[in-house]
Amino acid sequence: MAHVEAVLGYAVLERGRSGAAPTRTGERAVDIIRRIERLWHDLTNAADERFRRTETVVRIGSVIPLGPDSQIADFLADLAAGWRLAHPRQPVFISSMIAEELLNSLRRGLFDVVLLDVETLPDDLDGRLLSASPLALVGRASEMDGVRLDDPAALTALLLRHPVAIPSLRSGLRQKIDPVLDELLGHGRGRRLEIVEVDSIPVILKLVGRHGFLSILPSVSLAAMGGELRQVSLHPSHSLPLWIAWPKARTGQGLQRQVLELLSLMRA
Repeated sequence: MAHVEAVLGYAVLERGRSGAAPTRTGERAVDIIRRIERLWHDLTNAADERFRRTETVVRIGSVIPLGPDSQIADFLADLAAGWRLAHPRQPVFISSMIAEELLNSLRRGLFDVVLLDVETLPDDLDGRLLSASPLALVGRASEMDGVRLDDPAALTALLLRHPVAIPSLRSGLRQKIDPVLDELLGHGRGRRLEIVEVDSIPVILKLVGRHGFLSILPSVSLAAMGGELRQVSLHPSHSLPLWIAWPKARTGQGLQRQVLELLSLMRA
């Protein structure tokens, strides 16, 4: 205690033959210490609550839905609603971004599972294939009149005549588009195209409908466009896959099993 008093610079206790009693300064010090203790208790309780919530939240990442009618939007909405009913004490957090960002975030532990639109899963991930969406060449109805998949000369002329709006190389969709362009134009001839990279399907649709661009998109993304646009369906081998994935180190954990069970019920 003498060392504490030396550090504080004042006497905390008044000592006598009958014992020791706090000085008036010591009593004020005790009051201050108790207030600090209460503040610390409140701070640690709040931190514990935030930590508990962070630990219990189910974090799901997804590629950006192509539109309100897309399968991805259906999966995410049904999964959020189903999880709420099955696990009312465990909230779910859903965030959308492009494939490259999802992969980086998953590997850093920011998500428990992700929905990915890549051709094949990386070696360090495990998962299930959920669906495959057919792709189509898309343009204004007036520009696409008479265009057929079995007329490569007309397709080539069309693509070289118009700018093409497609997602960037960081997206899973672009991984499917490049082989399609190689097949339609011949390997290497895609460099002759005037390409504008846009990582937003609504913006791409505006470029197509309002400014005469072409694009290659999942057919479902065009459902709300009515007769403004026309599409030429591509071969089924060019369908865009959708995976649910997680790190292999987490395979077999209860969370992944529960998510898969919910998705199976939704698709039944």
